[in-house]
Amino acid sequence: MSELLFAISITAIALKLFAIFSDRFGLVDIPNDRSFHTKAVPRGAGMVFGTIALIVSGYLYPKIYSQMSYVISSIVIVIFVGILDDRYRLSPKVKFLAIAVSSMILYFNGLKIDYVGTYMHEDIYLSWLSLPFTYFAVAGFTNAMNLIDGLDGLCATIAIGIFSLYVVIGYKYDDPFIMFISLGFIATLIAFLLYNWYPASLFMGDSGSLSLGFAISVISIKALEYLPAPTILYIGAIPILDTFFVIARRKSDGLGAMTPDRCHLHHILHKFTRSVPLTVTILLAIQIVFFAIAYFVHKLENQIYALILFLVLFRLIYESGIFLIKKSKMECFSEQRRQ
Repeated sequence: MSELLFAISITAIALKLFAIFSDRFGLVDIPNDRSFHTKAVPRGAGMVFGTIALIVSGYLYPKIYSQMSYVISSIVIVIFVGILDDRYRLSPKVKFLAIAVSSMILYFNGLKIDYVGTYMHEDIYLSWLSLPFTYFAVAGFTNAMNLIDGLDGLCATIAIGIFSLYVVIGYKYDDPFIMFISLGFIATLIAFLLYNWYPASLFMGDSGSLSLGFAISVISIKALEYLPAPTILYIGAIPILDTFFVIARRKSDGLGAMTPDRCHLHHILHKFTRSVPLTVTILLAIQIVFFAIAYFVHKLENQIYALILFLVLFRLIYESGIFLIKKSKMECFSEQRRQ
C-alpha cells in the first residue's frame, strides 16, 4: 500500500511539472468543433503516467523485467508513438503499424489468442488465424479506448474500473502479472484524475489512451488462461460498445468508419445530463453492471449464449442511441466532413 501511495504522489508531482513545460514541446490541445473545452490545455500526459506505471509494476513484480520484458517493450513502443501523435498528429496508418509491431512482439513471445472458447460443445481453436485475430483484437480495443477519450475523466475512470477488476482476477487466480500491471496503472491514473477530472487542466492525449488500451489488451489476453473469450467483451464493454456503435452509425450514414463525429455514446448521454461528471459516473455505473454480467456468463458451459446476449445488448444500446440522436436533433457531422 505504501508503494502505491508513493507512486500516486510521484505521478502527481511529475504531471504538474509536465503541465508547466508542455507548451515548450508543442504538447497543447487547441479546441475544435468536437471539443468540450474552450481554451488550450496541456496534452500528452499519458507519457508520464504510462511510463511511471511500468516502473511501478516492475518494482512490485520484478519478474516482469526479467521474464516478460517483451511486454514492457511493446507498451513502450505504443507510448512512444502516442507521444509523436500528440506532437505531430500522425496518420492512422502509422499508429496501426506501431500497434501491429507491438502485437507481433507479444505473439511471437507466446502472448496470443489461439483459443476462443466452447460453442455448441465444440472447442474453437484459431490455428493460423491466431496472428491476425490477435492483432485485430488488440488494435480494435486500443483504438476503442482512444475513441472514448472525449470527456474529462472518462477514459481514465473507465480504465481504473477495468484495471480494478483485473486486480481481483489476478488475485483470485494467483497471477501476479495481471495484478501488479493493473495496480501500477491504477495508482498513476488516480494521480492523473486529480488534473483530468472536470474541468480538466491536463489531457492524457493519444500517448495515454493508446497505451491504456494496449495495456488492457495485454492483460486481457493473459486473462484468457482463466476466463472464456466472450467474458472479455463484457469486461471492456463501454469502449467496445461505443466503437461498434459509432462504426455502425457512420456506415449507415454512408461515411467512413474512421470519420470523426460528435455522436459517441458519451456525447449523446451528455446532451441529456448537461453534466460531464454525471455522464462519466453513469457510464462507469453501466460498465460495473457489465462486470456483474461477466461474472455470471463466464460460468456458462456453452459460450454461444454469452455472445448472443452481448449482441442483444449492443442492439438495444444502438437503437436507444439512434432514438436519442433523432429526438434531440443532434448534428453528428459538420458539413465539411459530409462533403
